[in-house]
Amino acid sequence: MQESRCIMVTGGLGDIGKATVLKFVHAGDFVILNDLLEVKAAETQIVSWGIPQEQWLYLCADCREREALHEAFDALEREGRLPSIVIVNAGVVAPVPFLEMSPEQWGFHLDVNLTGAFHVAQEIAQRWVAQKVSGTLLFTSSWVQDVPQQGISAYCVSKSGLKMLARTMALELGRYGIRVNLVAPGIVDAGLSARLFREGRADPNTFISHIPLATLQTSAEVADVFWLLAQPEASYITGATLLADGGMSLFQFHPPSSKETV
Repeated sequence: MQESRCIMVTGGLGDIGKATVLKFVHAGDFVILNDLLEVKAAETQIVSWGIPQEQWLYLCADCREREALHEAFDALEREGRLPSIVIVNAGVVAPVPFLEMSPEQWGFHLDVNLTGAFHVAQEIAQRWVAQKVSGTLLFTSSWVQDVPQQGISAYCVSKSGLKMLARTMALELGRYGIRVNLVAPGIVDAGLSARLFREGRADPNTFISHIPLATLQTSAEVADVFWLLAQPEASYITGATLLADGGMSLFQFHPPSSKETV
């Protein structure tokens, strides 16, 4: 049986974050959840998930605020809770046409999705190097890191930058035994997408018709990919993107027809 590990998941209260936390907790790991919700409310929410209280810790810290983040990591280190696997999952997306986007909206996406990820990654990497820990760093990216999509230019740019951040980190930190990889999901029935579907502002069937596997992705399926990259069997994988998008990035330029042949 695999020895219990200490994992950290930023954006741990979101749909993908929750699924990832549950995946690792059910395997016996200890998980530190990081998010922005006030501590008491967050702990009430986590308790409702039904996971053992001795297997998790909640950390309220904003990835954009470096000083507060630094203090939070210092506290974890003092308590002997420095994670050996960190999943940088916190992120935002708000559809705005390029011509209508304000500088504030542009900056918000980059501050959270890219600069915030940098803060978390550097804070933990510096500690791993100092303590000679062969850590594993995983980023939540997206299939749009390589494929532009209308209406979410700031999000696309932030994820493209995240990809290069991960690859440069992998290049520089490999000598310390630190692995850095990305998970790039497709259209996940979670977060903003799920909200748009529920409110009738987007038709899931429109997306499904462009996905070769013909189904929306679940948060649990994203968590499964994080799990794969966190295992010892992935010990020689670094600087890579595990594209788990159901084939969405293959681009179906016209809807499939029963009359078509391959």
